[in-house]
Amino acid sequence: MALRYPVPPIVQGPAANPAPRPKRRAEGWIRITVPGVMICFMLCMFGKAFVGDTFVLRTSSMEPTIVGRRAGGDRVILSRLHTLLREPDRWEILLFRYPNNVRTHYMKRLVGLPGEQIFIRGGDLYRTDATWSGTLNDGLRLGRVAILRKPARVRDSLVALLPVIAEEELEDFDAELFRRHCEVVTGGEESWSTRDDHVVVEAGDLCLVRLRREARDLLFDVLGDPDRRTAPKSVGGGKYQCGDLSLRLEARPEKGTGCVVVEIDDQLAGRRLRAEIAVEGGRGRTTLSIDDVVIARSDVRLDADSWTDIGFANVDDRVRLLIDGDEVLVRDYGHATVETEAEEKAPASRVRFGARDGTVALRPISLHRDLYYVAEGQTRFLVPDGHLLFLGDNSASSADARSWKRVAVRVVETGEVLHGDVQGVTPTSILLHDGNPWQEPDGTWTFADLVGNLHKFEEQTEWRRIGTWPTPYVRRDWVLGRGMCVLSPISRFSWLR
Repeated sequence: MALRYPVPPIVQGPAANPAPRPKRRAEGWIRITVPGVMICFMLCMFGKAFVGDTFVLRTSSMEPTIVGRRAGGDRVILSRLHTLLREPDRWEILLFRYPNNVRTHYMKRLVGLPGEQIFIRGGDLYRTDATWSGTLNDGLRLGRVAILRKPARVRDSLVALLPVIAEEELEDFDAELFRRHCEVVTGGEESWSTRDDHVVVEAGDLCLVRLRREARDLLFDVLGDPDRRTAPKSVGGGKYQCGDLSLRLEARPEKGTGCVVVEIDDQLAGRRLRAEIAVEGGRGRTTLSIDDVVIARSDVRLDADSWTDIGFANVDDRVRLLIDGDEVLVRDYGHATVETEAEEKAPASRVRFGARDGTVALRPISLHRDLYYVAEGQTRFLVPDGHLLFLGDNSASSADARSWKRVAVRVVETGEVLHGDVQGVTPTSILLHDGNPWQEPDGTWTFADLVGNLHKFEEQTEWRRIGTWPTPYVRRDWVLGRGMCVLSPISRFSWLR
């Protein structure tokens, strides 16, 4: 159909010249970019001040939890919100200002809260309130003092980092490793025979072997390569015997065997802890005993002719029996502590395993220990209100609340009294000096005060020491944040417990 109103033809005309685009002015780019950069910078500063930061540990005081080296140790992610929004919890790892040099930052584990009284004895920590004025043992006997038990996640994390005999040393547990690590103590050597990766005991009555290696407070080099032919290299400790131990082994009993036996003889506590684990087809029940007195029973039995993982642990006066990772029997106990002077002379604690009335294949996996808090320096603390108490995990080599002291000196010429750390801690050096002031190689003397200022003296006669006193407590408002995880090196990434 024809259009009523015809459309005129479209005629191509000359192209209109487009208007030239305005040139972008340089100041426009600056006006957009600079504010953006400033906003990012302020957000970063805000986050660093109030949300999170990183901290590099340069001493070994928190090993093996956090590795510190002079050239640069573990880099730790720090959360400031944890300590800004709530009060710190015991056992948390916190960053804080050092009381004797507030420009120096330390990272330690929180062990004492305001208003508490804390004791260090026999490798453990004990707690009571501020009103108790008696001795530690009297307080334990009367129920006024109690041992500080770590939460399960903290306890298990620490024990896993402190091997006495590591898994690498016991791989393929053959005849050579059996002779090196074990000694038959009951039942006779003829009851024991070796296979490619385990040993077999044919027990008439009770047959036990003990692990030869003493469980001391040695700190092994966590950065060293494990060598199953030699004991790990130690980087600290070793003076004290440890009784808080955790044994892990595997057992494959024959049907009808009486029981599998595991035992920790804690010489420091004066307690012998034993678990006798019943077997399918055998008589009796699984029992837990202290000094031959049964304190707990269970109907749990080991499956015959199959491997079962067994754990037996004595940590913080709590004994636990685990079967395939599940707690079967758990009991708390107490004991009188030895005097501090006697700790070094304590005999070695012993770990034994074996069987009774039957045949069992056994394969030890590892032996670990708990932290041993060394009772040197100050060992009894009364934490004031508004203050906290910190200790390092590497107790044998940690400068912490046990040894912190302040010194005061008077400048002879002016009469000014200066206060500082007794070992001259400064924010720019991790070296500890024999005293503060300390003598420089050129013969002059340097004093580091509480805020990091260095005062120079030409002669020793220019100052006089007034005195020293302990300063073990950290003000609550000096806590800067909580350590969350090890960020780098990436091979050591772990959450801090």
